[in-house]
Amino acid sequence: MKQEQPVLEKSQLLLKVNQSLSLYGDDLFWGDDLALIQSRLLAIESSIAVVGQFSVGKSALLNALLGEEILSNRVVESTKVLTRIRHCATQEEAKIRLTKHDGSQETIKMAHIDDLQKYTTFQGEDITNELQYVDLYWPVQFLNQDLVLVDTPGANSLTASAFQTTREQLKTSSAIIYLFLGTKGLDAADYPLIQEFIRQRKKVFLVGTHIDQVTTDQWQEVVSDVQAKLNPLRQGEVIDIIGVSSKDALRGKQQEDTSLVTSSNISSLEAMLHNYMKNKEYEQAELRSVEHDYLQIVDEIEAQETEEKSNEQVKIQERQRRLERLIVLTELDYDKVEQEGLVLIKGRKHGLKPLGITYENEWKQEGATVLKTVQQKYMTFAEALKESMSASYTQIDGLKERYVRHLNDVEQSYHLWHQDMERLAGRFIVSFEKNVQQGDQSFFESLQQLGTNVDIQWDDFERIIKGMSLTPYRVDKAFEVFEEYKTENADYVSFEKEVEQKNMDLRHAEQELQLQRKAAKQEVDSQKKTKEQELGVKPEPRERYREKGILFWKKKEFIGYDYSNQERWDEKFQTIHDTYQKKKQHVEEEFKGKFVEFEHNKQALEEEYEVLEDMKQAHAQELMMALYDTVLNQSNIVKEGHSRKIKEMQSEWDELLDFQHEQFDEHMQRIEEAFRQFVRKSKEMAIQKIKVL
Repeated sequence: MKQEQPVLEKSQLLLKVNQSLSLYGDDLFWGDDLALIQSRLLAIESSIAVVGQFSVGKSALLNALLGEEILSNRVVESTKVLTRIRHCATQEEAKIRLTKHDGSQETIKMAHIDDLQKYTTFQGEDITNELQYVDLYWPVQFLNQDLVLVDTPGANSLTASAFQTTREQLKTSSAIIYLFLGTKGLDAADYPLIQEFIRQRKKVFLVGTHIDQVTTDQWQEVVSDVQAKLNPLRQGEVIDIIGVSSKDALRGKQQEDTSLVTSSNISSLEAMLHNYMKNKEYEQAELRSVEHDYLQIVDEIEAQETEEKSNEQVKIQERQRRLERLIVLTELDYDKVEQEGLVLIKGRKHGLKPLGITYENEWKQEGATVLKTVQQKYMTFAEALKESMSASYTQIDGLKERYVRHLNDVEQSYHLWHQDMERLAGRFIVSFEKNVQQGDQSFFESLQQLGTNVDIQWDDFERIIKGMSLTPYRVDKAFEVFEEYKTENADYVSFEKEVEQKNMDLRHAEQELQLQRKAAKQEVDSQKKTKEQELGVKPEPRERYREKGILFWKKKEFIGYDYSNQERWDEKFQTIHDTYQKKKQHVEEEFKGKFVEFEHNKQALEEEYEVLEDMKQAHAQELMMALYDTVLNQSNIVKEGHSRKIKEMQSEWDELLDFQHEQFDEHMQRIEEAFRQFVRKSKEMAIQKIKVL
């Protein structure tokens, strides 16, 4: 079987594996292999395995990456237990977790570990025989919670158990850091291993060690030789080759020698690994690795099944032709149901327009009654105004209050009309929704009466229809019924806004100054607290002794306490207190002047408010002068106001009707789409039943 392009989406690959398991999960030969692939996908953890012969300096490179000499670094073979390096945020969180072969675990803080090598090396203690893994948590920047760095026993390990451990880890690792001596290049035994990694679609980083022992030209010769021999093996994969001096890198990090770290070239390797982590290449690499193993199993299964199916091909083709004919007939039957149902949907009628006209006439009739009531109120007020025409200025002020009450009374009449309109609109919406529900039920009953050759579960579709509802329309907008007299004095309006803005700006500025003063005092308190912490805890008095006797009879006699350290501590503490008390007084004096300026600004603003009040009084006098003209034109005022109110309410009513029309159209579109999907899904289920016959 020709392999497809890699499926890099985990969900897609898992779907394929699950499909294969459903077919071959019980197979004695293939079931376990497919289950292993599934478990690798479900509990996927990407790792970068560090591989190389025991003499190339694996542990030295890892120590350089960690920045501390944590792992064993011996000339002889040392790594015995698989060591997985995991990310943690800080060195304070560093720890190791021991996992035994029986599954039990033990976690130890790094601060409590004298020698990590006793858990991981051949030279360690007997506990290494019980351990399966050692997980080291360390703040490595190019790792995260999903990516693990693994120190494996040598690829040419002398022990069978260590060699098997390495093989199992390499099979599940998504990437490989393959080490070789930079002084001589790859051995002949290295190339087959690298070729196997490439074939398994793993990301490979080639790292030459000990480059501090060769010149630049000699290293370039090694790189050229390795690249030339790798070209036939690459299969289009990019393989990075980096030279590193682990010894210089570790020493440079420990001594904080930037030039030594740079010359060691460890930063290039770390940057490459960081990009690998940042771009999440490891996820794709891990999936490619699992996919490779899965496709290999699929190839073997298909090869076996091809031979078994060759004798049954004729029967299968005949059965397929019968199924195709039956499927075509089934599709025609369901398509007929769909077309007939769509005809019913398009033929639905609703009584929205007559229903809307009935309710519209009702609120208009009430509006005519409101107009008569308002006209009567204006006539009554006009009579009162005639009696007050010759009144004094004070009487005009009283009349103004009566006029305002008159306007409020008129407005209340329209407000009550508006409330009646809201209740009427609510009844209309309820009637509309009931009309639509009855239409939906009639549509469903018509579907049940269709004479068809298909077995379709209409009860399921009824539940779908009943689950649909119209979006409710809220009638809670206030209708403007009567606008009070408005001045066109632009200067007054502008001045009023300007004064209000100044007042707001002044309050904000004062609040900001308060916060600044508070912050300045807090800063002084913080500095004082820091100094007191630096001074430390007040020392205890020291005991004083003197010696009595001679030779063997000499002894110490207690003579009292020495309080000198306490006295010096008290003097320093008092000095700190006095110093920062003066600083706080200075802060208070500094802000005192600023607050005085704010008081002047407040006084100026109060004067502007007095001017504003005078303008308001003048505005009130203008309103009184215009009152008589307003009342004389009462007939026009009432008719124009009522006409405007009718237009506003008509606009609101039209908006309600338009909204209900739109909701009905959308409702019918949802029913049509749901009907199409339901019929087509029923068709697919019927066809699926045919296919499994």
